[in-house]
Amino acid sequence: MTGRGIRRPSVSVREVLERIRRSLGPGQDELDVTQELTEIMMSPDPDLALAERILSAPRAQAMQIEDERVVLVTPEGQRHVLELASLLEKANPSPPPDLVWPRGVRAVRMGRGGFTLAFEVPPGVRRMRWGVRPEARERRFSYREVRLALPYVVIVTGVRFDSDGTFFFDGWTEAYFANEPLRSSAAPLHLAPLLNVVGRGDSDPSGGAVVCMGGFSHQSSSGAGDPSERLHRGLAAIIGHLLDSGWNEDFERTGRTSAFHDPRSKPADPRLATIDAWEEASVKDPTFVLEIPWVTTRRTLARALESVAEHIGIAGRVSSWNRHVQRLILRHGTRTDATTPTAASADSPGSPSTATPPATTPP
Repeated sequence: MTGRGIRRPSVSVREVLERIRRSLGPGQDELDVTQELTEIMMSPDPDLALAERILSAPRAQAMQIEDERVVLVTPEGQRHVLELASLLEKANPSPPPDLVWPRGVRAVRMGRGGFTLAFEVPPGVRRMRWGVRPEARERRFSYREVRLALPYVVIVTGVRFDSDGTFFFDGWTEAYFANEPLRSSAAPLHLAPLLNVVGRGDSDPSGGAVVCMGGFSHQSSSGAGDPSERLHRGLAAIIGHLLDSGWNEDFERTGRTSAFHDPRSKPADPRLATIDAWEEASVKDPTFVLEIPWVTTRRTLARALESVAEHIGIAGRVSSWNRHVQRLILRHGTRTDATTPTAASADSPGSPSTATPPATTPP
């Protein structure tokens, strides 16, 4: 989905992923790599150097405590220092204050330093900007306005919060269709056969339906009013960006297939065959979409909430704590002069030593 005023990365995600994979040693958790890459690359201006530095954190030679500081030593001998108080604050941010949840929020799952939520949009006819495929030499999509009847739209997204109460809306979002309101977290979700929604053939093994948000991000600082009001504004920004931005064929440009064009993602109903047919059927009977047998995914609402939490790094899995702490040090710590493990004295307090065992992941 192409948003207005969004800067795109100058390098492809695939290229960055391959560079990072080459830099990692054997035995790394590929899922963690994907999560961290997604978090960084979803930002408006991805810092590729930071991505490589953070994602190579599990290779750290040693992580130790010196007085009131924690020191991370990389294989190259670089020392990254962070105050213990700061590390504990960032690793375990205080829970958000009591919030008045916006109307439409149907489920919330709290995580480590954030939460995921499911937002339900009621059925209705929506005015949408539909992208027209550009000519071979054109890079920009042209749009026309269409009016489409949509069933219940279930939007699953996540919010991170910092220790000072700042909310971060990174934009990682999944979207689904339903013919009735949400009643159970165990109910299966259905694919939304629209442009900018990943098709069934391109979805991940667990059946998720990710929406291309065009690099969307939104930050709501603690000084910008009441927390509930800031949550309302941030969530409105996500929902508005998803529904009101241009729907186009960005996935097709990268060799993927959006759900609208994927026969495995869209019911074989002539009223949905083309965008013109859908619009015509919407005029005749706006409620017809509540009778369509939408394609069922392998994902329940509970799994969708959990998956988004994993993608934005708030799932709180014990097995990832060691890597999580190392990345916090690399992201927020102070880098000191590079040293080499062989030149450092084992008798000097805090000096790295080749005898120091590498940090291990707790069981």
